[in-house]
Amino acid sequence: MEGVADIPLRAICEATGFLVKVETTDGSVYDGKLMQLDAICGDIELIDVRCQHRDSSLSVEGRVFLKGSSVRLVHLPSDLKRAPFLDWRNLSIQKQLKSSLKASKGGENKWPKRTRTKPTKLEHRKKKLLL
Repeated sequence: MEGVADIPLRAICEATGFLVKVETTDGSVYDGKLMQLDAICGDIELIDVRCQHRDSSLSVEGRVFLKGSSVRLVHLPSDLKRAPFLDWRNLSIQKQLKSSLKASKGGENKWPKRTRTKPTKLEHRKKKLLL
């Protein structure tokens, strides 16, 4: 039985051995060859990595292990567009891909919901006087 996350996960697994770009939650971008993917945790291992940090500094690493919780986005090579398991015309596959993009990893909102408070009568009068 295929779940919602099976198609994106399978696409990343198919990219093993290809050059990929991984964006992290802290704003860094890692370009390298995908060696391994942990399907349970989402951990990614890259080799021959070029890293551009948030402050635009560059570094070159031999091997990098990225924890799944720090991965925001994985850019796959364009060769995978023609992969047989990605039938773009199939509506059910399109729905699965869209829902996987909308699903949050932790299930919790990162930012608290803003609540709007009514101004008190005194604040309202002060605003009128200032105008």
